[in-house]
Amino acid sequence: MSDVVEVFEPGEAVVQITEGAGVVDVLFGDVAGALIVTEPATQILEVITPGPQGPRGDVGAQGAQGVPGPSETFEQTFADAQATWTIAHSLTGQPEVTTVDLGGMEMIGDVYFPAPGLVVIEFAVPVAGVARLKG
Repeated sequence: MSDVVEVFEPGEAVVQITEGAGVVDVLFGDVAGALIVTEPATQILEVITPGPQGPRGDVGAQGAQGVPGPSETFEQTFADAQATWTIAHSLTGQPEVTTVDLGGMEMIGDVYFPAPGLVVIEFAVPVAGVARLKG
């Protein structure tokens, strides 16, 4: 019994293995090393070395927006009135800053981020209150 193996150029879909009087068609699947035999074979074949990676496919549609990640908060109280509040924190990135006076009314100040982990808030007049940072 003689075996004849025809190997086509890379990218070809069919390899024919002729064994005796029968022909077995072997198709290479999309998964590296996978073989799909379209007719019964008398021998088990194994791909030892996967071929080269194929060309990149088209870009798909954008997926749905993911769920928001957990947010961290940091709060610092300034009991003594000051015109400039400096806050060192360990939040990631540039946090959202809210300021309220000691009675709970929101105050507007100029917010600066001079360095990672540092927030400076400047008010027109000295004020006491609470800074809430959300990262």
